[in-house]
Amino acid sequence: MNWITKFMFMVSEGLLIPVVLFLVAAFGASLWLAGGFYGAYMNRLALKRRLKMFLTQAAEQGVTALAAPAFDGPDRFFQALRSMRRHDWRPAHVEKCLADFETACRKEVEFPKMLMRVGPMLGLMVTLIPMGPALTAMASGDIASMAYNLQVAFSGTVVGLFVAIIGFVVHLIKHRWAAEDLNHLEHFWDLIKEGKK
Repeated sequence: MNWITKFMFMVSEGLLIPVVLFLVAAFGASLWLAGGFYGAYMNRLALKRRLKMFLTQAAEQGVTALAAPAFDGPDRFFQALRSMRRHDWRPAHVEKCLADFETACRKEVEFPKMLMRVGPMLGLMVTLIPMGPALTAMASGDIASMAYNLQVAFSGTVVGLFVAIIGFVVHLIKHRWAAEDLNHLEHFWDLIKEGKK
């Protein structure tokens, strides 16, 4: 039994460096995600203003009567509308566009969701692995080694939670944006179907 526990201790200590590297990579990815989210948020503000005008025009003139420049825009929302319009609002194609749009939105929120879940796991591992050496150092009276290991442990918890918070906030807001955009696309499709009756 003694050799099993020694083996587990060796594996646990050996995992510390790879797990710390993964946690640092996740931290960097969360900062990159936060920067990208800021850019997306600024674009979203412009899209909301444009969408409001577009909705007003669509209600007044009808979606089919809107001129081509009304559909211009780099956003995924307007790309989906252009694709529907290009195929003359055929039901089979519109349904495929809506399904593709929903799939793309789900794919976009997968990365923040992964960070939200992986961050605390890695943080917990970085917390627990140094606790063994810290307890051993405490038993032998090596206060400096114990303090260092505890510092590593608590730092891992904080970084892991930071990664999770960024992932959670971005996931939550992007999920809401996707739901709003899909709702607008379905609304336009309903307007088209009403106009064709």
